[in-house]
Amino acid sequence: MNKAVLKYEMKNIKGIFILSIFGSLALISITNMAFKSQFQLMLMSGIFPNESMVMDNIQEIGIIAMLGFSALALIQVFMQFRQEKGQEVARFLKSLPIKSEEYFVTKLLVGILSLTVAFLVFIVGVLLVRQMNMFWISDYHNFSLDPNLFKSMDGFYNTIKIMLLSYTIVLVFYSFIFMIQYKISNIFVSIVSSVFIWFAPYFIAGVMGLWLNEIGITSIFKELMLSADWIRWLNPFIYMIDYKHISLLSHGSSSYVNNIGFIANINLKFIVLSLMLVVNIAMAYRAAKKNLIENEDKMIPVKTDRYIFIVGVTVCSGLLAYFLLAEMFGLRFAEIIIAILPIVGSIAGFFVSKKVAFIGCK
Repeated sequence: MNKAVLKYEMKNIKGIFILSIFGSLALISITNMAFKSQFQLMLMSGIFPNESMVMDNIQEIGIIAMLGFSALALIQVFMQFRQEKGQEVARFLKSLPIKSEEYFVTKLLVGILSLTVAFLVFIVGVLLVRQMNMFWISDYHNFSLDPNLFKSMDGFYNTIKIMLLSYTIVLVFYSFIFMIQYKISNIFVSIVSSVFIWFAPYFIAGVMGLWLNEIGITSIFKELMLSADWIRWLNPFIYMIDYKHISLLSHGSSSYVNNIGFIANINLKFIVLSLMLVVNIAMAYRAAKKNLIENEDKMIPVKTDRYIFIVGVTVCSGLLAYFLLAEMFGLRFAEIIIAILPIVGSIAGFFVSKKVAFIGCK
């Protein structure tokens, strides 16, 4: 690993790394306040015996951490590529006696290390907060209907798994945005496009089902589009709020059912995320290796990527036109108008995306 390149990359993300550390400390503080609030509530209102003290807090703070660190990852990618995307700087970097593969690996490892260190600070801090509160949480569990169940949910192993799931999602998001930078030359277009592409599969599947249902088309395809069982796998951000529930029935002076939610299929989600991570890095590596100086003027250097971009924007534009007018704003149209809304939106999206995709191409 070239020391000069390493120093250059570390300098680029120094500011965002410091910000990430402060973000981790802020999240630890929020976690500590959440536990204190629960403890004070217990002292004032008594014991609610069928509640998870640790897992509920960790799942909520895990979602906040996932969104917060994803935003930081987005800024970090911008900081890493903002100078390189400039044509003069890009030409200079490519003229250096450094292999593109080595430069790619250094940039990627520095970015991952920055996020990992900051997230590690967060994880250690949360575990310390949990341990500091276990003296009253352990006693709390003894009053529940199923002490072993709640002790398992609030245990060290389960806490680690939830936080690692949040971290892995952030890593996959970062690697995806990182990969898109090698597909689109303009830094602002690539950042904005990467966010839209990230949500596109979930959006397409969800809105397509709504549109087919609205125009009265009955088919296996429509039922497939409306099924939440597979759609929720399309976007890793959903993984943190994809719960399954168990019910505990209390018999006493008053009977009630307490539904306890926890993250579903967490082990399978780790496998899916690992595959996504490998695919993102492999695609980024391949694109970086084929990145040529003569293609710097092109918005999307690779011909295949241009047509994928055009098709994606065309489909999303059509569905967006229907979603905004018919679903979000609740406007009522005749069935024929609803049927052609996506067509009109698609035509507009096609011409705009085609113009953008072929910028710099002669």
